[in-house]
Amino acid sequence: MNIVLMNGGLGNQLSQFIFLRWLETKTVAPCMIDDSAFFGSHVEHNGYELERIFGIRLPRLSERFDAGVWTDMIRRRDEGISIPQQLYDAGGLAVFAYDAENFSYDGNTVSIAAQGVPLVSGGNAYYHVYNLGATDQWAEIGDAVRGELRLPLLSDGTANAYYARRIQAESSAAVHVRRGDFLECGLDSPPEDFVDGIATVERVSGNAVHYYLFSNDLDYCRSHWRALGLENVAGRLTVVEGNRGKNAYIDMQLMSLCKYFITSRSSFSLLAYMLSTVPGKMLIAPIWQRYNV
Repeated sequence: MNIVLMNGGLGNQLSQFIFLRWLETKTVAPCMIDDSAFFGSHVEHNGYELERIFGIRLPRLSERFDAGVWTDMIRRRDEGISIPQQLYDAGGLAVFAYDAENFSYDGNTVSIAAQGVPLVSGGNAYYHVYNLGATDQWAEIGDAVRGELRLPLLSDGTANAYYARRIQAESSAAVHVRRGDFLECGLDSPPEDFVDGIATVERVSGNAVHYYLFSNDLDYCRSHWRALGLENVAGRLTVVEGNRGKNAYIDMQLMSLCKYFITSRSSFSLLAYMLSTVPGKMLIAPIWQRYNV
């Protein structure tokens, strides 16, 4: 049984889901998710979302243990002994592969960046992956898994249904300014990335695009209107508001209806681009170009 880390927000979870489905096709071995990130006193974002939003039912590590044992494992994790380490100590892991070095594990490890993804068909392997965007795997299996990634229909008569109709009726560009937790880890994009992105869209579209702004920090956007390049297109710009908490996924849904994507370094907006079926869709450089996507 292969185990794939599942954590973070919706974009990250989707990236890890795509990796899991890709891994299943390569190893012909069953996979489960390590869902421990969604237990304990500090659960990020909105918790585990794939089942609630998409109805995706994946085998979970938490279901392999009775409630008392699992509670003790979470307690030990919070005390500094990671879940993979606990599995290794119990003799239950043969391989630990990673694409990000923020883990605690004493056994033998495989760097995916240096050695590629180890494909384990027998024994238990743990994949500590963030796999931002899962673009390589999506290129191989996107068509096969797209049917699992259908977002719920928007309710008639709502602001979001109105936005969706407008976006699909005109040439539209999504501008996604991600801040919040990105400020803490230094992943926020500088304002000039958005200036350059808007300039690129204006050039390739002949100034015939309507822009839709999505952000988890609209106050910042409004106070940096000019610095972000938004002032230049203010007459063709709609600020999308109100999709917070459990409804935050609707921003991804609306973005996926656009043709142009000016994004932060965020798997949330990159997944919106990947899920989009708009002909001729375009992910605007230089924001992702710098990160080899």
